[in-house]
Amino acid sequence: MIPAIHQHQTQPASNNLGNTANSLHAARKAAPDAGLLKARTVRYELQRAAGGLLFDFSAGKRQKFRVVHCSRSIQGDGVNVHRTVDGKRARFGGLTTCGSGWTCPVCALKIAEVRRAELSKALVQHVTAGGRVHLMTLTFPHEADWPLADLMARFDKARNRFTNSRAFKKILGKDGAATCKGRVSSLEITNGQNGWHPHLHVLLFVRRSLTIDEGEILQHAWVSQLLKAGLGDNSKLSDMMAHALDLRGGEDAADYVVKYGREEKWGLTSELTRTHTKETAHESLTPFGLLGAYMDGDTVAAGRFVEFADAFLGKRLLTWTPGLRKEFDLSEDDSDEAAAAAAEVEEQKVGRLSSDQWKIVLERNARAELLNFAAEQCIDPDCGQADLNDFITWISKRPKVAKGWFWTPMQEGRPSWM
Repeated sequence: MIPAIHQHQTQPASNNLGNTANSLHAARKAAPDAGLLKARTVRYELQRAAGGLLFDFSAGKRQKFRVVHCSRSIQGDGVNVHRTVDGKRARFGGLTTCGSGWTCPVCALKIAEVRRAELSKALVQHVTAGGRVHLMTLTFPHEADWPLADLMARFDKARNRFTNSRAFKKILGKDGAATCKGRVSSLEITNGQNGWHPHLHVLLFVRRSLTIDEGEILQHAWVSQLLKAGLGDNSKLSDMMAHALDLRGGEDAADYVVKYGREEKWGLTSELTRTHTKETAHESLTPFGLLGAYMDGDTVAAGRFVEFADAFLGKRLLTWTPGLRKEFDLSEDDSDEAAAAAAEVEEQKVGRLSSDQWKIVLERNARAELLNFAAEQCIDPDCGQADLNDFITWISKRPKVAKGWFWTPMQEGRPSWM
């Protein structure tokens, strides 16, 4: 049950405000979008779990992982609430945004939507101009007991040497046979019975399609670099030649763009909507899947998530080769922080929450519920603040279920935690 919008009369306090209040404003939707509310709730739950695991008690405000502050700590003198005019979405303003797509599911979704739109625009422009796009996936054999930091260091060395190799430049250089205009790379990682499994997806914007022979040349070049980096040996050579480099084109490359940030392979949307208790110990989990397993009591998954966070700190979700974004008239600011902080279009401000009101929201773990209420119920901007105040009063009668701490820049004249 959610509270009705503000009355212009005093109502007795009640836990079922929605039953006692009669709307004086425009008609509202009969019920909130249950699917959207569930997805928002799970994202914030996973974010809270990540922040708890990565919180450094000795660091104060200067936390190593910004997800600790994300969507909780206040940058100004309060928390603004905005909604799109179509009522489909709402967001908070005035809060810290971490921009970490690896450890923060709230920012990851925002970044994915921005990046997906950018990739779609680039793909359409390139293909319309007569170009071709290939999807190249690079991976390697992996062992269960291999530390992720060492694994990633070797993987980075192998792929840097691969892209600088004579074979790669001869085919995919700007002056190569296929005339590659540029590349967009995306790291993906899972953890399962065989340990960490990182692999790299690379969109190749080429003048013409690659031949089978060129694909085989690239396979040999990649496997050669893997062997030099210690990521495999001659006993696995046959399997490496068959699976270490996969090259696809046409519809498969377009499918990459469509699925980015939405499907199972990208480790976000499905992890937000599936029931984590149905996952087994033998299943290969994405980082957000590890968080879900931790929330279900798996302490091993918690340790693996922390190991992952340390190894991927500072890495980008997507990397464009120099000059490629400019080629497609995309913003030069390609930081994940900028993408995560991007505002929705056609917005209206609903109202503002004080620090004390925000603390109530955090203690009741009601961030997702508040956004759903603002999006679907706060239609009249003239009464938005009153509607928000009613919502805070309504949830304040519930028991506290979470810690309500956050950083606020000015509390009684000095920076402090609340």
